[in-house]
Amino acid sequence: MVLKKKLTIYLIFVLSVFLGFYFSENASGGAKIDYKYLLPFIKRFSIDFESGLELFTSNRASLIHSPAFYIINGFFLKITGDIFLVKIFYILVSCFLPYVFYLILKKKYKIENDYIFYFSLIIFFSPYFRGSAIWLLGDNLSLLFLSLSILFFLKTNDEKDKISNYYFCFIFLILCFYIRYYYCLFGIYFLFHFYKNLKSYDFFK
Repeated sequence: MVLKKKLTIYLIFVLSVFLGFYFSENASGGAKIDYKYLLPFIKRFSIDFESGLELFTSNRASLIHSPAFYIINGFFLKITGDIFLVKIFYILVSCFLPYVFYLILKKKYKIENDYIFYFSLIIFFSPYFRGSAIWLLGDNLSLLFLSLSILFFLKTNDEKDKISNYYFCFIFLILCFYIRYYYCLFGIYFLFHFYKNLKSYDFFK
């Protein structure tokens, strides 16, 4: 019964994002502008990789971001043929972020508490999160990968001998790097942590 209640509440918050999508919500102010600026890159990558990369590199302002997110969306746009479907799929992917945040809190504080679950839902109120989900911006995907990396990082503290946690931690962090460069600082911290906790052979692997 408690699980059903949680799931119902979670779905209501997910539906709120879809409702924001329907009404073209732009609470953050800049999300819609960013979308209009970045959409040509996605469309060009959906047609041809080389011309997409040429357009991307010809615009100096775009180089602050990795082209990976536009390549991914261009791929899905090519398959579906409809940017509307790409947006719907991205909203669904984005809505996993609050749940992963909940798993992080539960792992970090090692308590089974309904309040932790409800606290994690605060992400749905963030204009930054909602804007990224509704207007197809890369922030939520990079944060999702970062959150998954942090989740497995926390698991390395409890399961130090389980080498797969270290691999998953770094794999998700690398995926995060591909979307947003500036999260690379986490990699330095993680490597230092791994160096302290792993045998030399496993660390170099």
